[in-house]
Amino acid sequence: MGTLYESFAKYYYPLFRTGKPGSDEDLKRIETAFGFLDTFLEGQEYVAGDQLTVADIAILSTVSTFEVSEFDFSKYSNVSRWYDNAKKVTPGWDENWEGLMAMKALFDARKLAAK
Repeated sequence: MGTLYESFAKYYYPLFRTGKPGSDEDLKRIETAFGFLDTFLEGQEYVAGDQLTVADIAILSTVSTFEVSEFDFSKYSNVSRWYDNAKKVTPGWDENWEGLMAMKALFDARKLAAK
């Protein structure tokens, strides 16, 4: 399991199960992982080379889960730039987005139930 996805799991999975997110430390792990990815993407259009690869697709699937979970990664400008481009050039992105909307509905329902 990659660092980025692991940080998602530790912070957001408790929310899906109990209605409450993980700890502040878990949130800090997310920020650290995004910071690392942001630094890595500086000056690069893609994660591994000069064209879209399976690495981009794998990370795209993880970053998109953060988007529907309402984690604001806009302060990570390189990640945001890469993410916007990756969504445009990744085959099958629209189908993936449909699945993410189902996940978002579950996420929103759990948040509402926790109130």
